[in-house]
Amino acid sequence: MMAAVLAKGTSELVKVAREPDIIEMDELVEYKNEVVKVEGEIITWREHPWNSGDWETHVIVTDGTAVVEARWSRPAEIPPIGTNVVITGQVMEYEGNIYMI
Repeated sequence: MMAAVLAKGTSELVKVAREPDIIEMDELVEYKNEVVKVEGEIITWREHPWNSGDWETHVIVTDGTAVVEARWSRPAEIPPIGTNVVITGQVMEYEGNIYMI
């Protein structure tokens, strides 16, 4: 019994420590609420003000199969349009729109 508990605990630890896989953007709908990586080219970006005075950054990236919007609320340098980037984030869906946070 103890060996089974130890094996289960070890498998859960491996899941937590595992680096997310890079997936194609047209497959994102299959990974809702999971953390994944996507790789692609920045095609546009914008900063969006909140009522609180904070800013949220939205970056649109394409990998040739689809596009995804990545959002974050901490200030950061935004690479120039045309730059290839790897984005790691949680896949979210709202009213049929897929984005990453």
